[in-house]
Amino acid sequence: MRIGNRDRGTKNMKQETRNRKQGTGNKEQVLRSSGKTFPVPCSLFPKKGQVMILTILALGGTILVGTTVAGLLVVYQIRQSADLANSAKAVFAADSGIEWGFYQFFKSSSSVLPSAPPSFANGASVAVTCYTGSGDPAACADSSIASIRAIGKSGSAHRAFEQSL
Repeated sequence: MRIGNRDRGTKNMKQETRNRKQGTGNKEQVLRSSGKTFPVPCSLFPKKGQVMILTILALGGTILVGTTVAGLLVVYQIRQSADLANSAKAVFAADSGIEWGFYQFFKSSSSVLPSAPPSFANGASVAVTCYTGSGDPAACADSSIASIRAIGKSGSAHRAFEQSL
């Protein structure tokens, strides 16, 4: 009987050694927390692969953030280019407003002056304001004006020009 038990013990030792090399078996580590010790199975603390998983998660998060920012920038550029037509209409309306202010200023002696800024068939509008040297608003036909400001509007685009005399 002793021979049989000895053989079993040797087999168990060989199996245990093989398990240690492979990182398997019922080994236990001790977790120390506030002076107490608790047996914890090794499977709760894997020794390999943690760094790779954390690296993959960090790279994935970085790529996700980068893609989100790039997508938002593309959306803003598309909105801006879609509003290009309205922007051009607003620029030309503001330019027409400046021209109207100059006409008012230089042709003030004429009895036939248009009293309102021009209107446009494309839906744009313009607001013209003339200012004196002290910065007070005045009529564009007044000889004391120092600058003319015109703000053209079309859709959501607003463009302004200002001309000093």
